[in-house]
Amino acid sequence: MADTPRPVRWKVSATPAASRRVLAPSNPATTPPSTPQPDLFAAARQKLGTSEFYSDLSFGTIRTPETFGYRSPDKRKRPRPETDENTPLASSSSTYLADSAGSASVTTTNEPVAADADANSDLRFAAAARKKQAKKRGPRKDRAPVPDAPAAAGSGIYLGDKKAPKHIQDTRTATQKFVSARFRSITGIGSRDPWRHPTIERVNDITGEIYLTPNFEGLIFDEHNQRLIGLVARKVMNDLADEDLRPAELTSSQATWDYIVIEELAQHSFSNVRPQWRKQHNPDLAAKAELQKQFNRRRQRRVLKNDQKASVAKAFAHKFDIPVPFVTRILNETHESDEESGPEAGSGESFETWKVRMAVLAGISVASPSALSNIQFVEVLEPEWRSNDLSDLGRAMHQLWFDSLSAREQNCIKYVRVRGSGRTSRRIPDVAPWNLGISVPWLDTNRLLDENQETLHDWNTYGNPPGFNDVDFTLFSNDS
Repeated sequence: MADTPRPVRWKVSATPAASRRVLAPSNPATTPPSTPQPDLFAAARQKLGTSEFYSDLSFGTIRTPETFGYRSPDKRKRPRPETDENTPLASSSSTYLADSAGSASVTTTNEPVAADADANSDLRFAAAARKKQAKKRGPRKDRAPVPDAPAAAGSGIYLGDKKAPKHIQDTRTATQKFVSARFRSITGIGSRDPWRHPTIERVNDITGEIYLTPNFEGLIFDEHNQRLIGLVARKVMNDLADEDLRPAELTSSQATWDYIVIEELAQHSFSNVRPQWRKQHNPDLAAKAELQKQFNRRRQRRVLKNDQKASVAKAFAHKFDIPVPFVTRILNETHESDEESGPEAGSGESFETWKVRMAVLAGISVASPSALSNIQFVEVLEPEWRSNDLSDLGRAMHQLWFDSLSAREQNCIKYVRVRGSGRTSRRIPDVAPWNLGISVPWLDTNRLLDENQETLHDWNTYGNPPGFNDVDFTLFSNDS
């Protein structure tokens, strides 16, 4: 029987005499013929020195030509046309030209945007998206792995499947609310009650059971918190076994569940209420949360007001004989005025005094503050950046919307909008307005500030929407 040939083992030779890395077999008798290879590491030896280079190789460090700055021809950067950093953005009112040699020029015209321009291709919105991306954002939290569906799931869809259809996701949301209600029931803390310290013992007056208080200072996997989460999960599992207590969405969807997914929902309940505890013990977080609420309220009011104007856009265009595209493209939620339902923070003015002052500005005779108890006011904060033409046009549109309501619908509005108080808003929108809507003196002053460079660099570069030359803004100046 012939001897079986021994397998060839290859090893890296790092002898300094070699000019490159060579693969040498352990059996010289079976050495394959070698072909000349290009010396790709010559530049490396010139930088690092021969002994240091091969000492790195002897410890297994593998260096490639790309390590030393070498690029293959297909990876080399192509030269780009050089442009000035002050080159204006391409817009509806500017034309960017670049020849084959790389020189660039900008031709600016005073003509409005073409009438057939698509609103979805508005360059202002693309620029606004880039501004938001430039702002710092917090790191995204990694989600825990989703457990596999149980073997006894049957024909139903597992409630823990994050890729389930939308109706199952809605069912999961309803189940999460159910679990959160049980979480608060076991802890004895209502949605508006402050969280107690876990060392304070509290007893249920009816059942005599001791409430368990979460330890938010610790981790969710601490022994105390895990005991609470386990108690909540077992309570929910028992309640879900009773169809009368089970959420209707869970029964109708025929979804399946097990202890694993219920425990996961209980952990989510813990994480969802922890920010409330942090606000109670951290004044800075509480102040930030209050500012966020104020921001949300103002945005909701701007969205509502913009929708109201959009509902009468065509009627407004026909009334004043102006192009419809001009009216539709002039509207934007971020360009609306902010509104407040109370005095300015830090002004020292009480709510009752502010309410009386709003009534006087609205032309309501005031006998006493108690006479205004059933009347609500919102104070309009005029944007400092906005021109009078855009403000007058917006007021005229909103007045047309109010006039289009029936008497019953007008009576359903529970608040009185007050203008002319002199209170302004310093909020600068990310979406640049059309040129007609910008207060030029304000822009000339605020564009020089460092904190406004990112937001205002493209303002007054987009021209005006189609139909601008056909609009007589004096028609709106007398509207209130």
